[in-house]
Amino acid sequence: MVKNTNLNLGGQEFEIVDEIPYITIADSFVRTNKTWGWHWEARLYVWNTSRKEPFDVFFEWFKGRCFFFKNDFSKFLVDSKYEYEHKEQAYKKDITPLRSEYNDKISSREEDFLYFKVNAQNWDKDASRYYVSSTDDYYTMMRNISLPNISYLSILKVREIKTWEILFYFHLFLDYHYNSQNHPMLIAKVEERIKKMLQKPAVSETDKLRVDRLVKARKWQWQYRERLLQDINACIVTGVNDERLLIASHIKPRAIATDDEKIDYMNGLTLTPTYDRLFDQWFITFTIEWVMIVSPYISPMNQKKLSLINWQKFDFKIEWREKYLDFHNKNIFKW
Repeated sequence: MVKNTNLNLGGQEFEIVDEIPYITIADSFVRTNKTWGWHWEARLYVWNTSRKEPFDVFFEWFKGRCFFFKNDFSKFLVDSKYEYEHKEQAYKKDITPLRSEYNDKISSREEDFLYFKVNAQNWDKDASRYYVSSTDDYYTMMRNISLPNISYLSILKVREIKTWEILFYFHLFLDYHYNSQNHPMLIAKVEERIKKMLQKPAVSETDKLRVDRLVKARKWQWQYRERLLQDINACIVTGVNDERLLIASHIKPRAIATDDEKIDYMNGLTLTPTYDRLFDQWFITFTIEWVMIVSPYISPMNQKKLSLINWQKFDFKIEWREKYLDFHNKNIFKW
């Protein structure tokens, strides 16, 4: 639950009640700007049960209205101009003329608030993942203008100050700076440059092997992070769930881990940078009951400044990390 604050849109005041801040727009979800396939998935994955608040609490009164703000769509098309025209991703068709078409459609709308309704439900047998979907025009518009992998959506649960009505504000935005990757094509471009470099006669076999290991390590690191975030999608201490602010920490340090342990997401915890640093430098640890222990090597004054509470219990379910936590507690943590 976010701390209540106010938001002004189009001269109207809203109180922010809660948020889902960062939802990736996948290629399967977009309709026209696809990069690899033609499968259209109208439902949007927005939630899993690792979040502390129940799904139905966030989406209470969900039969109420959802809306996009017109200026957000216009800004998105301005921000995405370079990608529409230069296409750093490989799209299935030429998307350049579509931007002008979408801009005309949005500009023709007289209203600032673009209202629509969605269905929210669980489609998984284990009831762990929840989705929203809609057939309304503005929801379809979002799917049309979105660019896969670099488009994101936030959902704010807001209360209109004058009427006290609960609404859901869907905000589409563009972000090239995601999970330390400047662009989804960055890895491919780097690998292509490396291949060209390795083709030069002057490159030794030793250097070729070293570069090959670095490329493979980078791929494994990316896959490790993705799998860990699927399992734990928020910092286990703060609850922050914006993926740009999260670090995929290793419980048993990579420097002494085996190759299998380095890529085992069960050897990982999701932490914000400060807590990642504290955990990595052995100043905090966790028991298998998810109680945080603070090292006496941090002064009481600094513990207070960092809001560290020794023997604080965290209420969440994360399984199968006992082996790694036991190693961290016995061999890494500064008692």
